Amino acid sequence: MRKFYWVALGLTILLVLFSCTQKPVTGPVSVKVNVNLLSSTTVKAFEPRLTGYFSDIEKIYLTVKDSSNQTILSTETTNKTNPSFSFTLPNAGTYSFYVEAKRSDNTRVFTGQKENVTITTGNNEVVIDGILVNGTLKANVEIDSTVWERYNVDSAVLEFKKDIATEWTQKSLTISSTKTMVEELLYPSMYTVRFKISLIAKDQYTIPENWSNMSNPAQVTIPIDPDRVRNVTFKVVFDSERNEPQVIAVLTQITLPYAPEVSNLTAVWNKISNELILSWNYEEQNATFYIYKELKDNDNNTYYEYVGNTQNKTFTIVNFTQSEYDRINGIAINAVVDDKESGLKVLEKTQITELQVPNAPGNVAGSYEDYSQKLTLTWDAVSGQDVKYKVYKKLATDNDFILVQDNITTTTITIDLPLTEWNNLEKVAVSAYNNDGESQKTELEKSNITLSDFAGGSGTADEPYLIGNARQLQNIGKSEYLNTGKYFKLIADIDLTGVTWTPIGTYSSNLSTSAFVGVFDGNGHKIMNISFNDTTKSNVGLFGYLYNATVTNLIIENANITAKQYVGALSGCAKNSTVEKVGVRNSILRAENSYYAYVGGLIGDVNADNSSTNTMIIRQCFASNVTVSAPNYDNARAGGLLGRFYANAVETGTIENCYATGTVNFMSTTSSNIGGLIGLVSKNTTYGGSVKIANCYAAVAPNMSGNANWKGFIGGSSVPATSDSGNNFFDTDVAGETAGSASASLQTGKPTSEMKQQATFSGWDFTNIWKIDEGNDYPRLKWEF
Repeated sequence: MRKFYWVALGLTILLVLFSCTQKPVTGPVSVKVNVNLLSSTTVKAFEPRLTGYFSDIEKIYLTVKDSSNQTILSTETTNKTNPSFSFTLPNAGTYSFYVEAKRSDNTRVFTGQKENVTITTGNNEVVIDGILVNGTLKANVEIDSTVWERYNVDSAVLEFKKDIATEWTQKSLTISSTKTMVEELLYPSMYTVRFKISLIAKDQYTIPENWSNMSNPAQVTIPIDPDRVRNVTFKVVFDSERNEPQVIAVLTQITLPYAPEVSNLTAVWNKISNELILSWNYEEQNATFYIYKELKDNDNNTYYEYVGNTQNKTFTIVNFTQSEYDRINGIAINAVVDDKESGLKVLEKTQITELQVPNAPGNVAGSYEDYSQKLTLTWDAVSGQDVKYKVYKKLATDNDFILVQDNITTTTITIDLPLTEWNNLEKVAVSAYNNDGESQKTELEKSNITLSDFAGGSGTADEPYLIGNARQLQNIGKSEYLNTGKYFKLIADIDLTGVTWTPIGTYSSNLSTSAFVGVFDGNGHKIMNISFNDTTKSNVGLFGYLYNATVTNLIIENANITAKQYVGALSGCAKNSTVEKVGVRNSILRAENSYYAYVGGLIGDVNADNSSTNTMIIRQCFASNVTVSAPNYDNARAGGLLGRFYANAVETGTIENCYATGTVNFMSTTSSNIGGLIGLVSKNTTYGGSVKIANCYAAVAPNMSGNANWKGFIGGSSVPATSDSGNNFFDTDVAGETAGSASASLQTGKPTSEMKQQATFSGWDFTNIWKIDEGNDYPRLKWEF
């Protein structure tokens, strides 16, 4: 058994030795090499420029080396769409494969390799991923002699990033001479390159002492192509106009166009707005256009200053002034599409068209009238042929101006502007335009638009100031209108609900400067809901004081006034004025002074004075359903129409064809100078005076009975009436009194039933002045309906 074991072991060893010394299999083997340019690992690396770079490739080369680094195969293909190579190797073994894609000038677009690949018998497939070759950024910094002599460089930084990146790569530069160059190998893409520099003056007399463009660096956007050099120059020059350094970014002419140039490049210079408007044609899709200014340096070398880029076929260069036009040599555009470049298409400066756009209008002014809700604008005419104008508005809710009207041939316009828009208006603007274009807008802020005091007119008898709302009504009280003898006219009913009312005009020792002196025509309209409550104030009503004034054709409704004294719905006081066809309805008048009250439904105190050429006239006026109160002093001087009529004149005052209905409230049964129509008519004890009182009536009740001083028509112990006074009436049922006044012949008392019969009022003019609904109502004035 042991002998058999050793024999078997020897045979096994011989078999192993024989197998180890056997020669390898020889003979050709098949190989296919695929160049993969779209793998998941390379798409990100190539970015979107892949197609553009491929179109520039002339041939793709394959080199195969064996394990001893000997080249055993070189081949090529022009297939750029799906590059691959099929061939045979003499033997199986270990090989390395190298790929290069080259342009016609022998520069490379991409490379790839697979090393130490084991090739066996049968069919072999090798996949090589292509990688783009880095390009070179060559950045030059040139500092001109003036800057170099005046400043030391404190710091300098070159920064660059891909357009699709967010982070900048920074490279600090050491600048020890007027020219510095730095190179960077960069993976192909579109890059933005910028340069920052900080300078310190060499002596204390140099201004500015410190200068930097760190917050606003010069920059340029350029493509970095595989295996190519891109030159960028940053020039630090001295700007003699600004008296300070300046950095400009320039790049050399592009010499390798791959894509079609733009066509029909035009430039139009709007010298008014300082804009250069570029436009062009281009048939390729998804192109980006890079705009440059062509310049010449002192050595007459051409260089290009980057302006900006766009994907549109138009671009506007702003701040294009005359000095900028003088500086440039032309305008150039480089088209980049599918990462192919066209090269610069240059438009010479002589080919730039200058527009004769009109100047912007000057002296724009505006006024707004809030009754008619119209805005009127005026401006100076702009010279030139075929000039027209446009008007714009901007509300707080608008992002920009909105065109209101164009094709305007005059220098003034009135446009509709509703109150809602006026309240939200920020500004308006006017521009001039012709066939060449539109000027800049001349803007007018709302704060500089005047709010018209009135709805129209000039204040004359023929053209009175027109009043359409409460604000315009209150404007009568302005110093330029109050006592200047101007004419005013209502053009609408006015509701004063919610308005804090200030009476128009007041008392002073010189009424010509403080009272209303003018003509007010109510034009048949109403003023409603006057509200006033301040017991420290006197001379209160729609007007505070009328002096040498005229008020006509007006109805006041629902007035509610409480003040100290001199209170009436129309006016607290009136002197030497004419009040005609003015009525008060459904109103409450209250004077709370602890002395004379002077309160009436129409006017608190009336004064006729021989110091004026005018006298005091009240005609065809009424106070209907009024409540007149003087609760705090027995000598009240309170009446349904007037508190007092003071005849302080040799000439007479007049009150005729007037009436009052309602209630007079007084303090007690001993109160005096209280009457249905007038509380008191008195005269100057020295100069005398009298009042004509004719064709008037009262149907006014007292607030209490038993007062012997209460009179149904006129209160007071005497009435200085003229001899032609009379034919007046009062309602005895309503007054609760048979005595009308201290003068029995001045008026006649009648019961309510007779007061509602036309026959009672013999001699009254029921054709032109009065009308009556017999049996149902008292006589009323025709004009009030």
